[in-house]
Amino acid sequence: MIIGIMGDTHYTNRGPSKRLDDFFATQLAKTAEAFKIFADNKCGVIFQPGDLFDGPTAANKVKAALIHLFKEHHVKLYCVAGQHDITGHSLGTLPNSPLAVMEAAGAIEMLKSEVTRIRPPTLRASRDYEELNCYGASFGSEVPVPKYPDAYNVLVIHAMIGNRELFPGQQLVSPRNFLKRHPTYDLVVAGDYHFSFHAAHGAGTIINAGCLVRKTISTFDLEHKPSVYIFDTIECQMQKFPLTVLPPEEAFDLTRPNTQSEFDVSPFLNSILQATKGSTKKGEDITKRTLQQLFKEKDTPQEVQDMIDDCFEEIQHERTH
Repeated sequence: MIIGIMGDTHYTNRGPSKRLDDFFATQLAKTAEAFKIFADNKCGVIFQPGDLFDGPTAANKVKAALIHLFKEHHVKLYCVAGQHDITGHSLGTLPNSPLAVMEAAGAIEMLKSEVTRIRPPTLRASRDYEELNCYGASFGSEVPVPKYPDAYNVLVIHAMIGNRELFPGQQLVSPRNFLKRHPTYDLVVAGDYHFSFHAAHGAGTIINAGCLVRKTISTFDLEHKPSVYIFDTIECQMQKFPLTVLPPEEAFDLTRPNTQSEFDVSPFLNSILQATKGSTKKGEDITKRTLQQLFKEKDTPQEVQDMIDDCFEEIQHERTH
C-alpha cells in the first residue's frame, strides 16, 4: 500500500504573534497541497500523528473549513490525539474535543490501542498480507503490543521522539532506540516533535513529517522545511515532498530578536511542583493556572510556553507513575 504521512498540523484561526500572513489560510493551502501529493501518488491511506488542532476550543469556522476541505479532496485521516487537541491534556475529554466533531463528520478516524485493520488496494508483494494492522498511541498513552506480530503492523504515536535536543537537558527517545524497543512494528508514524526525521532499524521504519507550518522565529523553526512523506509498504521505500513556503522575511516579523530559550526549564518547574507535592489535583490545576497567568503578564513567547508546558506534563507523569 502507498501511505501518505503528515505531521502535527495545529489548525487554528489565531496565528502566532510573529507570523505576518493569514495563518489559517496558509494552513489550508498547505493541507490542500499535501492532499494533491497524496492523490497524485495514489495513497491508500493517510496518517496524522496528533495535534491536529492547536487547542481544544478550536473555532467552529475552523472545523467547518476543514470538513469542507477534506470532503472536497475525498480524504479521511487516521489520527491519534495530541496534548493540544484535548482539554487539560486529558484523554478523558476526547468526546468533547474538536477531534470528536471531525470524526462524527467522517473526516478522520481515531486509532486506538485495539487494532484497526485497513485493507490495501493490492497485496503486499513479499508477504501474503491483505491488511495493515494499525494501532494508535495518543499523548500520554502506553505503546500497544501488536496482537498479530506476523502481520504488517503500523503504529501512529504522539510522543517526544527526536534526534536532537530542542533545549539543553531535554529528555528524548531517539528514533532508532524507539524502533529497537518496539521491534514488532513495521512502520511507526510519529508526531509531537515538530521537526522531520526518518530512521530504520531491522525491519522497522519510523517517520515524522514535522510541523505543517512554521510557528516561531526560533532557529529550529526557521531551518524547518514543512513536508509530507509517501511510504510504500511493498517496496519499503519512502519519499519526502517539501511543501511550498514563504521566505522567512515574508512569513515572519524578524525585527525583534530571537527569543528561543537557551536553558533547561525542568529544574524551574520541579521547584514549583515540589511546592505542591502531595497536593490534590485541584492544587496542581492552580499551579498550571498560575503559570498561565505569568505567561500572560510577562508576554512569554509561545515557543517558551510550549516548552514549559511539555516539561510540566513530563514531570507530572513521572510523579504519578
